[in-house]
Amino acid sequence: MNEIDSLSQKTKRSWLSPPVVFLSVWLLVFILYSFRLSNQLIFTSIEVFKVLGSIAAFFLLGYILSFIFLKGSSLRNYQVIESDISKLKNWFYFWVVVTVCEIILSGGVPMLWYLTGISKTYFDFGIPGLHGLMNALLLTISLNAYISYLTTQKKEYLFFVFFIIFWGIFVIARQLVVVYLLEILFVYCLYQPKKIVLKSLLKIFFLTILSILIFGWVGDFRNGREVIIAISSLSFHYPDWLPSGFLWVYMYLVTPINNLINATIYFEPSDYSFFNTTISQLLPSFLRRAIYGVQVAFEREWLYARSFTVSSAFINPFNDVGFKGIVIFSLFIGAVSSFVWHYTKKSFLFLAAVILQCLALSVFVNHFFYLPVISQLFWYFVISHRFKFK
Repeated sequence: MNEIDSLSQKTKRSWLSPPVVFLSVWLLVFILYSFRLSNQLIFTSIEVFKVLGSIAAFFLLGYILSFIFLKGSSLRNYQVIESDISKLKNWFYFWVVVTVCEIILSGGVPMLWYLTGISKTYFDFGIPGLHGLMNALLLTISLNAYISYLTTQKKEYLFFVFFIIFWGIFVIARQLVVVYLLEILFVYCLYQPKKIVLKSLLKIFFLTILSILIFGWVGDFRNGREVIIAISSLSFHYPDWLPSGFLWVYMYLVTPINNLINATIYFEPSDYSFFNTTISQLLPSFLRRAIYGVQVAFEREWLYARSFTVSSAFINPFNDVGFKGIVIFSLFIGAVSSFVWHYTKKSFLFLAAVILQCLALSVFVNHFFYLPVISQLFWYFVISHRFKFK
């Protein structure tokens, strides 16, 4: 990428630092869980707080220790760098060629399968081991494009911004859309002046509502509105006029911690001293299946209800070594977040967006060790030819 060093430096926003984002999303989970809008939420507030409090405390400890280890040296400012549009286009063309091959080998795309009544799903789409890397590449291209648009206001960058949302809907990939919308939200907030004006807050609110609606719409496409209402075991009547996206988001926010607590109370960990289950997520899917075999999501022993199969970012560390796995992983992501926040400058905006997204979605899954998401870091350094974190 061509670096435009003449661009003015920006100041890192402490109100959007990793501890603020991480603690805020988990506090939100705790509050939503306490409403108990589903009959599946059976654990007491004390049981929930014990787990969430441990996660928060050791995350903060890792964050502080990392800062101390770096001898307190914190880069307060960062540089915003425009991406070379021609280079982004070239990598996009590469993505298109590979994706066309995936479409041919898969026999179509998920949206067309759904519309024509074919029983295939998104999980049948793509080349195993390669598809996740292509998703990460598209995320990297599109996030760089959005950063460049903010810095230059050149509308040619917006093609990539809208394309990835369209593509995510077309292949019925909610995760891809949610990850990207969160990342550009963090970029937008980090890039704004120190005091966010009402106009900016309205944009953030609109993007949040839009994300919820898209998440629900894609969910209804894959499963149906009636299905999510039925499997949620609601303790109240869900209004017919209210979009299902709000229910999808609520259940996806509270059921992971429900599953995690269920695991800590009733499930015996595997005692893998090298975090086998956790690290395995960094392997391509075909290689992971060859080494560890196939595990169907709803057959996982720790699930309270088979309909909701995610159990937060901390379930695999717990499954590997027990509760100390949760402690170690919390320390780890705290330390990594601190390093990115305090030590990066030219790469800050991109890396911070990815890390903050990983922290925000830690209530669902472990994106720190999820190849299709964390590979953005790999593609970022490959495309930019900048192999230093600073």
